[in-house]
Amino acid sequence: MEEVLKRYYKGETTLAEERELRSAWQRGELPGEPILGLRDPMEIPEGLNEKLQRYIRQKRQRKIRQLWITAGSIAAMAVLILSFRGTFTTTPRPGIQLSDNLKKERFENALRVLGNALEDEKTPVQRVLYEDHNLIIAIE
Repeated sequence: MEEVLKRYYKGETTLAEERELRSAWQRGELPGEPILGLRDPMEIPEGLNEKLQRYIRQKRQRKIRQLWITAGSIAAMAVLILSFRGTFTTTPRPGIQLSDNLKKERFENALRVLGNALEDEKTPVQRVLYEDHNLIIAIE
């Protein structure tokens, strides 16, 4: 029997030999071998299932809460980045883009027309002296 026990602890026994060892232990022939006891399953303490279920629920809620926090943080960062992008970038105004020389030339023409009109006599009727897209110079 001791040879079978040595092989049992080395993991070299067959299932039949293990059954024989277990039945010998149950008959009391091997009282000093606690490993062979293999008790029946113990009862679950009262309330343990509820505690485990509550713990699992809390873990799930924490995970969901963490996902919401992460999603909210990402959304806040996106809003922040887009607002800074909109603040610091300049958008070109729609309409005709004129070069600086052309702007200067048109301004000088408008001043020349205005100067000529001021040198003339005053008339009681309004006259349009110069009109260019968004600029109208008129004298009453």
